[in-house]
Amino acid sequence: MNKTIALALYEYKGKVNVKADLVSLLLVSILIFSRLFAGQVAEDTPPTKLVILFENPNGELYSQLATEMKKLNIPVYQDSNTVLEMLEIDNIDAYIDICNSCKKPTLKVFSKKEFTALNYINLIKSKIEPILIPSIFRINDKLYFDIMDGYSIELVNSNKDIYKQFITINTLFMVLTIIGVLSAFAYLLQGITDEKDTKVTLMYMSCMKVKEWIDSKVLASTCLSLKNFLMYIVLGGVGLTYFGIIELSINEWIEFIKTKLLYLTITFAIGYMFWCYLFSLISVLINNSNSPIKNAAVLLPMTAFGIVLSMLDFASSELFELLNFLPFTYLFTMSAGIVLTNFDYVIFSYSSLLTIFLTILLRHLAIKYVKFDG
Repeated sequence: MNKTIALALYEYKGKVNVKADLVSLLLVSILIFSRLFAGQVAEDTPPTKLVILFENPNGELYSQLATEMKKLNIPVYQDSNTVLEMLEIDNIDAYIDICNSCKKPTLKVFSKKEFTALNYINLIKSKIEPILIPSIFRINDKLYFDIMDGYSIELVNSNKDIYKQFITINTLFMVLTIIGVLSAFAYLLQGITDEKDTKVTLMYMSCMKVKEWIDSKVLASTCLSLKNFLMYIVLGGVGLTYFGIIELSINEWIEFIKTKLLYLTITFAIGYMFWCYLFSLISVLINNSNSPIKNAAVLLPMTAFGIVLSMLDFASSELFELLNFLPFTYLFTMSAGIVLTNFDYVIFSYSSLLTIFLTILLRHLAIKYVKFDG
């Protein structure tokens, strides 16, 4: 065990680069803020120059529409000849005709070349509708907004607002988990396949057992992934909280930590070890890190991740619980169940034990089939 820890520590220190981590954090922060800044600029800068044609004699509606469109810096005209002339001499890229003669409310977009700013048009549409739709159908504003709101949703035995926060937390957890699993594969593929025939590794094997060598690789991979996971989960949590995407009170965070964090940690450790020893077995069986098998192996966790992510609405279903007993999906389904539901401790215990058993079996096979040809 001491040899395993010593070699794992050596591997870990060899892979850890504080400067690289700081640069990575800086780059991720720049990317996040750049995305937000770009979004803000896009909101403030119209993608095309256009005007609105509103040939309606109702002066009050025109006034309301002109006032609302002024916020978007879009002029409203009532004379079609003026608008057509502006388009002809390229003073504008397009114009929106609020059609009065159409069978249903329609915004006709006229342009001289292909028009692509569809999201911008939808934004304008959302501003126009509350002003004109009530008039067209002769209903008052309150009735219009009541109709648009439709049915409200009330989760009688659950807190809808907290559930939304947990959905975000779970998505962040799952994304970082799959990144960690894929990183483990890359590390173990290099650490076992490429190094098992080197003289340095053969020297290791002269003074330690095969199982100690493989266990040290898995332990070092786990520590590296755990470091990255904690680093990015903190960065992601702070970012999501700062931008108001997650809004949990201190008491809600405390309750989450008290009731779920321990089980999440256990799930991550068991599920991650399963993938590490599976990747160790694959790395042992192939002779070249460039083997096509590695491409298929990468698809395994990606497929499991995609399946679970697409089934989050079924987190309380028996099918979702059944997936806890499949080691390939255990890491993702169990963590999602813990975060999003009042999970069953019996299912947690049995599925965890099954995954541990299969992990031990994979470890045994990896140790059995490793070969040194040097």
